Amino acid sequence: MEGASFADALAATGRAFVTPATIAYIGYVVLACVGRVQTNTTRLGIVTGCFILIQVFYDDYFRILLNRRAEK
Repeated sequence: MEGASFADALAATGRAFVTPATIAYIGYVVLACVGRVQTNTTRLGIVTGCFILIQVFYDDYFRILLNRRAEK
């Protein structure tokens, strides 16, 4: 039982990092770190806030809508 719950937790963690918003956010942060995108603290804060809003919308509404449509 313990092994199955660990496997489920590991799979859930992997799925959390493959949402479209997460991929875009990680891409932005990586580009900012290597200097390909000029950013400052304010801009990074705005991008982070937008990411959080998009992620909440995706997790709480859009994914539920997609799952309901897939069941039909």
